Amino acid sequence: MRTDDGKAVGTVDQLLRRDGRLLLVVDRRMVPWSKVESVDHEALAVWLRLSADAFEQSCARADADAPDAEGLAAAERDVDVPGGLIPPPEREPAGPVDRPLLPLLIGFAGAVAFTALIVVAAATAFESPWVYVGFVVPAILAVATVAVMYRAWRSPYEPRGTKKP
Repeated sequence: MRTDDGKAVGTVDQLLRRDGRLLLVVDRRMVPWSKVESVDHEALAVWLRLSADAFEQSCARADADAPDAEGLAAAERDVDVPGGLIPPPEREPAGPVDRPLLPLLIGFAGAVAFTALIVVAAATAFESPWVYVGFVVPAILAVATVAVMYRAWRSPYEPRGTKKP
């Protein structure tokens, strides 16, 4: 549970229904559902329309949402998801992505070895110092191979902080 300014104020314990109203129980304190701004499913966070100070003051006041014995006895646990909270399916879900780059890596490695062999054979046959400039081609292919290796074996997940949606 996070307030409007991003401060964590507790953990949601359960959702109760009392007199037709939804209440969130947050660390043994009740918060009316009307104070909920949004639910971030990716970060598993519930955002309130209150600042941290306003949250503490609203929980300290003895109003209709205070968790008294009679109010808790009259409240029922609600297992139905409130309307509009079920997220739509993502078109491109964030998660691990298949990267079939192994054939490309094998091709690049073979190209590096083959071009290096050609340059060494040319240097042996012609015995000119300018032939060694030909090593630029295998070097460029080696850099491309390293780039593809990084792309293939980097972490498919990118860290996502808790951001207000």
